[in-house]
Amino acid sequence: MDAATDTDRDRTRPWVDEQGVLIVPVSCEPQWRWWTPGGMSLDEILTALEVTRTVWERYSTSVYPEELAKLHYPLVSGVD
Repeated sequence: MDAATDTDRDRTRPWVDEQGVLIVPVSCEPQWRWWTPGGMSLDEILTALEVTRTVWERYSTSVYPEELAKLHYPLVSGVD
């Protein structure tokens, strides 16, 4: 990651990098910390970040949400 991207990135929430790696910084707001009591679940975080199916399947064993399928794959999901 270059210095400009690093300094511009919002460090209060997680993101997915160019390789599809989920980054959850320790400095992010508590609700994003799936590992702490009161934090969102990993599936909730992935949904909030609107990740692709490939990223979803890397981190979750749950079924890929229909709302994300419609967002990322409108022709496949049958959205008008």
